[in-house]
Amino acid sequence: MIRFLVLVVSLFACQSSVEDILSRMQSRACAADVSGFFKNVNKDKLQINYFKHAIAKGIEKDDKLKLYQMYKEYLNVVSDDLQRGQEGAFCRHSVLQKRISKNEAVFIVALPDKSRRRLHFLRFAKNWLLAAYLPLPEKN
Repeated sequence: MIRFLVLVVSLFACQSSVEDILSRMQSRACAADVSGFFKNVNKDKLQINYFKHAIAKGIEKDDKLKLYQMYKEYLNVVSDDLQRGQEGAFCRHSVLQKRISKNEAVFIVALPDKSRRRLHFLRFAKNWLLAAYLPLPEKN
């Protein structure tokens, strides 16, 4: 019985909070560790959410070639930013708001240029993965 309790406690102790994951991703961005950063990203959900965002902005959902081209450009911009390390925007973001539930978390972050992004994390089994990293409208 004691072994079982130790096992259960150690399993929960090993689970990272979504705040820990975001901090780890920011550290990896500061170290220009692009592949390490993307270990905490669900690329399928990231793509789906990017497409939804683009369609909401007026891109025709039937124009699949344009959507895929835009998504590729988006990934290049994100990767380029991560490769900048400590000079990159993701490294230097600051959290403005957060909303965390059992299986979902949303962070609103400010980038150095004063633009804001929404980071949407989902819990998959025991792991938190980034499912969306999208710009927010400019404040007037």
